[in-house]
Amino acid sequence: MHDHSYGHVYIVDRHRHTLTHYQIQELKFKTKASTRYESSSSKRNQAETRQELRQGRLSARMTMSTISVRRSAPELVAPARPTPYELKTLSDIDDQQGIRFYRSGVHIYRRSDARAGDDPAAVLRTALAEALVHYYPIAGRIRETTPGAIGGKLLVECTGEGAVFVEADADATVEDLGSVMGPPVPYHEQFLCEPDGAFIGATVVGRPLLFFQVTRMRCGGFVWGLQICHCMADAAGTSQLLTAISEFARGVPGAPTVPPVWARDILSARSPPEAITRHHPEYEPVPDAGRDKEMLQAPTAGTLRSGPSA
Repeated sequence: MHDHSYGHVYIVDRHRHTLTHYQIQELKFKTKASTRYESSSSKRNQAETRQELRQGRLSARMTMSTISVRRSAPELVAPARPTPYELKTLSDIDDQQGIRFYRSGVHIYRRSDARAGDDPAAVLRTALAEALVHYYPIAGRIRETTPGAIGGKLLVECTGEGAVFVEADADATVEDLGSVMGPPVPYHEQFLCEPDGAFIGATVVGRPLLFFQVTRMRCGGFVWGLQICHCMADAAGTSQLLTAISEFARGVPGAPTVPPVWARDILSARSPPEAITRHHPEYEPVPDAGRDKEMLQAPTAGTLRSGPSA
């Protein structure tokens, strides 16, 4: 958690397929910007919370029966200024079947006297529109090059339609959430404009690529929740996008200080493919998935050869 000067906060990334794992493990996916803690007290709170999670105990504040959140109707926030209409291909890494889903994150901000007169939802809506000018592919939609084909290639149509934005009000305070510094986040589904897990098995084609909810808390703090298409960004890329939004919210001159770069082509296979001059057993099908340790045995003669790599 952080005082809401609209800067970096600790990213609580709920990868729905490994939630159980995260509930019993320490939060390991910190970016450099999210590893600075406010004080030794925050470090102690984090350690205490993790210890409670390991022992299956949660503080009384984290076990409230429910909280009430009133959401506005979803709206599309388009880039603040016109952006190019383009078709951008995704790399062979970005459009693989295994990452065609949405990842979610929850960011918690305490009240800040310095910005007591600001509406966080209005500030972040404006900042999102500004950031989408630079990150305009996020405001587009994913299309299939061969609709209906299994494993078909994906591309991004930069339409400028925008991201989904919802503002909300909760009848709880930030303190009611307890000393949460990592998953599980209490009432996380209340802070996401699309219920966590709603995208499992659903297509990413033709849908908004970013869902964004800002929930005002009764104490003056707020919670910032999002779901982003994993084909568009990994943890580092999402952190860079959120940094840009935070910079626009704070009025940082020259924002974004780190401009985005697409360059997905460097991660795509050559076309036409070049001759492979080295054997790559890591790409061979596993004969028996139950006996995959055989792949770790010493290579047979001729498996490893000198020469340039592919």
